[in-house]
Amino acid sequence: MDDFYDLRVHAARRLWRSIKGRSPGPDFRTMPAQLRQFHILSLRALDARLRGESYRTIAEVLLGFARSRRASRAYRARCSPARPPSRLSGSEEY
Repeated sequence: MDDFYDLRVHAARRLWRSIKGRSPGPDFRTMPAQLRQFHILSLRALDARLRGESYRTIAEVLLGFARSRRASRAYRARCSPARPPSRLSGSEEY
């Protein structure tokens, strides 16, 4: 077996199907359009990240949306940790 074993097996199967009068089937290296688009966006995101772009900027450009200021403030408020009490009153001593 060598590096081209899979390719030769696929070609032999397509030849056999053609001889038998059936459709040969898909090409060996064809990729669904959705998977191709995923790989394209992944490479573009990687290139942008290596250039130093933020995740938010990459998402806005590649996915085509922008978060409003109001949504950003609400997200920060929701995700920030709760503040500890600044001081205890005299009745709450432990």
